[in-house]
This record gives sequence, C-alpha cells and structure tokens, in this order.
Amino acid sequence: MTVDMHRPQGTRRASAPRSPILTYHGITPWEADPGPRNPKYDVHPERFRDQLTHIRARGYEAMSLSAWWSGSGRRPVVLTFDDGWASMYERAWPLLADAGLHADCFVNTATIGSRGFLTWAQITEMQRHGMTFHSHSHEHVALSGLALGELERQVGDSKRLLEDRLGTAVQFLAAPYGLVNRRVVKAALAQGYHAICTSWNWLARPGARTINRAAVYRDTSLEEFDRLLRGSLVAYGPRVAREMVVHLPRLILLRAHVLNLNVFQEEHAP
Repeated sequence: MTVDMHRPQGTRRASAPRSPILTYHGITPWEADPGPRNPKYDVHPERFRDQLTHIRARGYEAMSLSAWWSGSGRRPVVLTFDDGWASMYERAWPLLADAGLHADCFVNTATIGSRGFLTWAQITEMQRHGMTFHSHSHEHVALSGLALGELERQVGDSKRLLEDRLGTAVQFLAAPYGLVNRRVVKAALAQGYHAICTSWNWLARPGARTINRAAVYRDTSLEEFDRLLRGSLVAYGPRVAREMVVHLPRLILLRAHVLNLNVFQEEHAP
C-alpha cells in the first residue's frame, strides 16, 4: 500500500537474521472485475501457484508469523494476506493447501460477511485447517490520523471480536495503508498485540515491535519474487527509493494535517 513512518526499534533479538515477510491482497484472474479493489494488488492464481512452487523448490519454510516472530525457522518466509477478501478462501487457500504451505490473514472485522469479503464461516473453516487470523483494524482506517479514543477502539474492538469468535489470541496488527507512528504502536501494545506489521518494503527481524513486509504485486515476476525471498537489494532498493520519493512527502503532509485524511484513504484504497 504505502510506506510507514515508524522504522523498527526495540528489537528483542538484534542478532537474529532478517527474513522476507510477503504481503498479498487478492488472488484473482486478471479478466475478473476487481470491484472496489486496486487491481495493482491482484495476483493471478497461476502466478501465485508458481510462487508457492518456487518457495518449496528453493527450500524455504513458510511458517506462521507467530512462530517466525519467536525466532523459529532455519530458512523462513512468512506469507500474509491483508483485507480479508473472499479470494483468500476461494483461490488462495486451496492453492496453499495443495502446496502444503501456511499463511497469516489480516482482516477488517467490520467488513466480514460483506459482499466480496470473507464470512465468519469461511474464516472458521480455514482456521480449523491451520490458517491464522489477525487484525487489520476494525474499519480499515488510517490509524495514525485518529484521536486516541478512536484509535483504541479500532485496534481493540477488532482484536476482541476476533478472539471471541475464533477462541484464540490475536497477536498481531497490520496497520491499514502502512501508516504507523509511535502512538499507534503504543496503543496496539497496550491492547495486548505483540507487534505491528507495516508496509515498509524491507526484510524483517524476529522480535521487533514493528514488522517490515514486502508487497507482492500483480506484475511481480518470478525473478523479482526470487530476489525478494533472497533479500536482494536489486528487489528491495528500488522499492524503498520509490517510497521515499513518492509517498514520504505525502505522509509528512498528512501528519501535519495539510492533506485531508479522507482524501488520502480514497486515493490509497486497497
């Protein structure tokens, strides 16, 4: 989506090697109507299948975010899905099951059951078969622009609702639009989250309170995908440079309340 403005700090395992944490959104045939989604984030099912095959062929271990964050894994990669689109159940999950790989899903609890999004029955079924679910806030709003009370409601209500319905602890929050600052981190930790996932395109370190993630786009080739897995600067460097040039000035204006928050959210819809 866009770059966060809070770089990782407070890492508990400073000596641990960094790992690729990849972010997907929709797994959708390109001829399909994307609806409200930005088609930039739609990965074709066949391309997704090729990426999963590549992970296995190269000997990576696709593990849960929780296990990775705790320091497990010899050659780990974490696959995450944002927003809770129905294609997670319809297309992504069957392909993950065929490949024997795991993914973590971040859902907006306000949209569960809405048209185009996952239902509670689908989420429960996937959880029974090993998928893990976390919070993407309640209503997919830019958390860093909220008053404290609304910020606490967005991160707290979604966590409690997921825990009540799924019967398991929700340990991680993915900030919508990647907008993270110290207030968001503090509020999330106070609600009991272990860490906050961002959209900063860089490798991540286990135990950090903010977790970098690299987006997989519609046009991400298998060659670039391999570079993301290997942590190549050829893949990550241009992404970081673009974020600094294109997104950072807009986020500074947003923080200064020069740019309207609602306009920003419309322009950066997932």
